[in-house]
Amino acid sequence: ELRNATYHAAFPKLSEQLADDEYWAVNRIVSPAAIRRMADIEMMSDLLIGLLHGPQGGSAKIIDQYYEQYEPFEEEFPEQNRTRRQFARTLEIIKRLFPEIANVPRWGNRADYYSLFVGIGNLLRDYDLPPKNERSLTEKLLEFAREVDQRLETPTAKTSKASTVYARAIEKGSNDKARRLDRHEALVEIITPFLKAKK
Repeated sequence: ELRNATYHAAFPKLSEQLADDEYWAVNRIVSPAAIRRMADIEMMSDLLIGLLHGPQGGSAKIIDQYYEQYEPFEEEFPEQNRTRRQFARTLEIIKRLFPEIANVPRWGNRADYYSLFVGIGNLLRDYDLPPKNERSLTEKLLEFAREVDQRLETPTAKTSKASTVYARAIEKGSNDKARRLDRHEALVEIITPFLKAKK
């Protein structure tokens, strides 16, 4: 609330508009209690920052720094229209991959959802996801989630290098920039083979 009282430019306005989508509450990505604390708007800001600058730390202090950076742009911040389109396309793809994401192991959890969203969103700058590859990508992401869970339950389990890196980066301090970057790189490695470079 304090942040909302302090910043009034284009960036927080866009975050508010995106948070208005009932998708976040319906799929339990943001809880009703979090929505009351305006954490849904904070999450949209966090996702937008991830699309604009790649994975960053998710603390309130870091988000405030970006609010400050964008505060001079009252009507429209640089790259706003492209970022809004990128956000919409990313959300559309996630909805197609996981129509019932609230019931999907791992990817419906807020920290993992962040990594999935920012990973796909950043890749969409240079790549497209051909519709024929959607089902295979869904299966791959579910298999990857199972590997990560296996690794978390049994640290000595033999799993892929990407799932080992990801599991280590989701355990503690999952919102730290370094851990988000590790998860991002692991996911990019998993997702890229299903994409096609833009012409």
